[in-house]
Parts: sequence; C-alpha cells; structure tokens
Amino acid sequence: RTFQRQSDTSNMMLPPEPEHQEPLTDSGESLPSTIIFVPEDIDPVFSEDDLADRIQSMFRLRMLGRVRLTMDYAKDKAALKLLMDQTDVALSATRLVIMQEAWQPPIQETISWIRNLRNSVGKKTGIIVALIGKPFHEIKFTSPRNSDLLIWEHAIDSMGDPYIRIENFGG
Repeated sequence: RTFQRQSDTSNMMLPPEPEHQEPLTDSGESLPSTIIFVPEDIDPVFSEDDLADRIQSMFRLRMLGRVRLTMDYAKDKAALKLLMDQTDVALSATRLVIMQEAWQPPIQETISWIRNLRNSVGKKTGIIVALIGKPFHEIKFTSPRNSDLLIWEHAIDSMGDPYIRIENFGG
C-alpha cells in the first residue's frame, strides 16, 4: 500500500481513500507483521517502499503500517490504536520497530517513552529499536558508529526487558 495522506486527527500516515477500503489482513502465509515508528523530523525522508523493503530484508518482517513518532506518548499510542483498529492482526502478534538516530543519545524521555509503550502493548510483544547513523549525501540508511550502538545497547539493556533489542538498521 502507498501511504500518501496524513490523518487530520493523528500523526499516522493513511492510505489514499479508495472507493471501498478493506481492512488490512494477515493471510497467515506471509511474514510476521510489524508497525514502524519513525521520528517526525526524519519521517518525510523515507518512503513506504524504502521502509517496507528494509524491514523485510533486515528483519524478515512485513510492514503493516507506519506511525510518525512525536514523542508525545498519548498521541503516539492513539495513532497506533487507530492503525491497529484498521487491521485484523492482533497487537500481541505484531512486532514493533522504533527507528532512532543512533547519534542522538537515548535520553530519559526516550527511555520513558519506550517503557510506556512496553506497558501498553504487553510484556512479550517484540520491540526492535532500529538505529541509523547520520545521513550522508543521498544515503538514507547509514550505519551508526559502534560507540553509538554501544550507548544505546547499554541503555536498553538497563531496562531488563528480554523482548526489546537494538539492531543496526543502516549500512
């Protein structure tokens, strides 16, 4: 699906309005589903195809949808709920990918946001913090520096949650 318009009431990107819109479905024959949160400041840089292809090749997941990450937890949670309400896929069966710029350290606000997400989606829902490096010319998915990966890894490990992991989303 190509997502081309922004919802008037949320930070979620919605598909163009067709004559008759059927809910997104999971046939059971496809890859596991994921929702990706993309920070609002870099969201316009990445097309749906860029993200879907990257998620499939890196994580073997099928992108079910995308939420523009505002870091306002109430807004982001509402956008996730709105997206999930349009599907027949259970949130517990969906992995969540949170895209982050690795060179920006994981401040307390970010860790709190991830904890809030964890608390609302259940203890065993898989969460991947997908890190990219600083953009370089036309390269969107740049590799983060090893030192940045380590900083994020320590911050996420300190949460003590075995279902949240850090992944290099660049390169």
